[in-house]
Amino acid sequence: MSAALVAQASATDPCAVAPPALPDGTLTNVFPLSLSDGVNTLITLSGIGLDQFVPVICPLTPQTLNYSVEIKKYIQQPFAPPPPTQTVKAASGTTSGPVPSVSYYDIGFPPGASGSFKLYLQKTDQSATFDTGKIFIVAASSDSKYQPCGLNALSISTNGNLACSFVPLTHDVARQVFGKGIADRFTVVQVIIRNLNPNLEYLLQDIRLGKDTFLWGSVDKKLMRGVQEKSETFSARATIVRLTAAGATLLTGIAGTVGNDILTKAALLTAGPVQTGLTGAIPDLTTAELARLDDLGFTTTSTVVPKNSSIPVVAFLSFAPFNTKSDYIKLDKNPNLLTAYWQSLKVEIAGIHVQQSDLGSPTIKTFVPSSASAILITKTGVQSPPLVFKVPIQGSGFTSVQSVVLISTDATTMPSSTDVTAQLQHLDGQSAIDDDVAQLLITVSTVPLTDISYKVYFLTKDGKQIDTTQQITLTVPAQ
Repeated sequence: MSAALVAQASATDPCAVAPPALPDGTLTNVFPLSLSDGVNTLITLSGIGLDQFVPVICPLTPQTLNYSVEIKKYIQQPFAPPPPTQTVKAASGTTSGPVPSVSYYDIGFPPGASGSFKLYLQKTDQSATFDTGKIFIVAASSDSKYQPCGLNALSISTNGNLACSFVPLTHDVARQVFGKGIADRFTVVQVIIRNLNPNLEYLLQDIRLGKDTFLWGSVDKKLMRGVQEKSETFSARATIVRLTAAGATLLTGIAGTVGNDILTKAALLTAGPVQTGLTGAIPDLTTAELARLDDLGFTTTSTVVPKNSSIPVVAFLSFAPFNTKSDYIKLDKNPNLLTAYWQSLKVEIAGIHVQQSDLGSPTIKTFVPSSASAILITKTGVQSPPLVFKVPIQGSGFTSVQSVVLISTDATTMPSSTDVTAQLQHLDGQSAIDDDVAQLLITVSTVPLTDISYKVYFLTKDGKQIDTTQQITLTVPAQ
C-alpha cells in the first residue's frame, strides 16, 4: 500500500480543500514530527483502526508544488498486549473493544522541500479525508553542514534557520572571567548562536575554530574544569595559604613540646587570626570561575538553543600552534597585532534542528503506599457507576507516556476496554506530571461483579509499548 502527494491540484486532490477534523481517539500520536529534506524517515503513527487509512501530506499554505512526497507503508501491527480481536465478558454481557495499533511509514521529502506540512488521513477507498491536526516540520538539509560565524553580527549564513557571530576575549578579560589557568593556555571565544526557526529547537553538536583551513573542535568544558582546578591547586595564593597552615601546625607542635609561653601565643596567633586574615585578604575565586565555566562553556551533551531565540556559548582554542605563551599575552598591549590575530580566526558551528521531546523508557518502581489495590476516591452510589480510582506511583520517564492501557489477568471477567479507562496525571497539588512521581486515574463505567487484577502497560509518545511488569487490583465496593 502506498500513497503520494499530488503535485497539481485537481478535483480528486485531497490537498485542494480543507477536510474535516479526524474523530477523537483515531490518532493518538505521530513521531517524529521534525524531518529533514533529502532523507527518508521512518514515521510512527499510533491510534485506533489505522489500517483503514493512508497518510496524505499537504503544504501548510496553499501552493503548487513541483515535487511529490514519497510515502510507503512499512509495516502494520496491533498493540502487543491484547490479541488482535479482544472479546471480553462484562456484567452486562459480551462486548468487543477497539484495539490500539501502531503503523509505520517511510516518508521521503526531496531536497529543497523544507517547510511546514499538514498530515491528513485518507480512507483507503478514497471516500473521505480527515485533518489530523499534526504538522510536519521539514528542516533544510543545510542543517547537516557547518555554519560559518562572522566576527560581527553580519555573519555569512548558509542556513536560513541559523545565524551566528563571535567575539574573542583578550587575555586579560579571559583571566578575569575564567582564571589564569585557562587564559594562559587558550584563546577564549564567545559565540552567539541564533535559532531562527519558529518551530524547532537547535541542538548544538560541535564548534570548531582555528585559522585558514586549520580548524579543530573546541575543548569541552569538562576538560577545561580540570585545567582550571589543577592550575588553582598550584597557584601562588593556594601555595601561600597551604604553607601558612603548615607553618602554624609546625609552630603549634614545637610550642607544646618546649612549653614556652611566648611561643605558644605566637602559634595560636598564626593558627587563628593570621590564617583567617590571609584567606580573607587573598580570596579564592575558583568557585565563581568554575560556575561561569559551567554556565557558558561549550559541551556536546546539553547545549540547546530554543526556537526563535539566541544564546551565548564560550569555546576554547589552544593558541599553542600560532603563538608562544609570552607572545600571546603581549598581544593585549599591541592593538594592531591583536586585531590581525582576531581577524585571522574562523569559527563554525554544527548541529540539528529537533522537535522538543522527552522520550525515555517509562517504568513503575512501586505504588505509594506499596499496595496492589487502587483506592476508591469517588462514587455516585454503592456499586453504581462511574467509579473513580487513583493510586500514586513512583518510577521514571512519566513525561514520555502518551496513554495507559490496562489488561486483565483474567480475560473471562474483564470489562470492555471502553468500560475501564486509565490515564496518567500529576499528583494532587501539582500543576504538571513529574518525571518520577505521578498517579494513575482509573475510571470504571460498568462495575465488575468481582475484584479484578490488571497488568499495566504504557504507550509512549514515540509509539513504543512498555510492559511495566506491575499489576493493580480494582476492589469492588461493598453493597
